[in-house]
Amino acid sequence: MSAFFNRETARQLEISDDQRRQGLESLSGLREEFNSSGDDPEARNKLLKKASEKLSEFLTDDQESKWENMLGKPASEELLTEIRSAAARSS
Repeated sequence: MSAFFNRETARQLEISDDQRRQGLESLSGLREEFNSSGDDPEARNKLLKKASEKLSEFLTDDQESKWENMLGKPASEELLTEIRSAAARSS
């Protein structure tokens, strides 16, 4: 999502003003869902995935490829479980 909010990322991906406008309009409905998800990490992850899918609709193939390279390899489910467990213990 930062591609549409972070100027440097948008510059690197060469996101047009029209793409930015379309992306922001597409995300506007998710804001309420995100706020109502509270501290539920699974619900937030689902919403982030949904937002990412919506935003990718506005990216060209070249932009999508650059974006995937910027994101890097996704963390494994095992690592995410360890992080969640550590966070729960520290709370």
